[in-house]
Amino acid sequence: VFEPVFDYEQVLVVGPEHPLYGQPQVEPKQLLNDTLITYPVEPERLDIFNSFLTPAGCAPRRHKQIETTDIMLQMVAAGRGVAAL
Repeated sequence: VFEPVFDYEQVLVVGPEHPLYGQPQVEPKQLLNDTLITYPVEPERLDIFNSFLTPAGCAPRRHKQIETTDIMLQMVAAGRGVAAL
């Protein structure tokens, strides 16, 4: 049995040069041309997919899995993708 212990808000991390930088909200279709960087988990288990992209019939251009948050953030800062954390 899965019992949530707290609410959280998932945020999209983008670099300062990304077109979505500073946007208060993002729609799934806005991520179609991006590389989505996530932890190495099956997409079906990731909220960004099962609660946001998949219900809208959307998928990112590319999905890259990275082990650690610091590397994810470095890749985002370098303009190599976006991350949902």
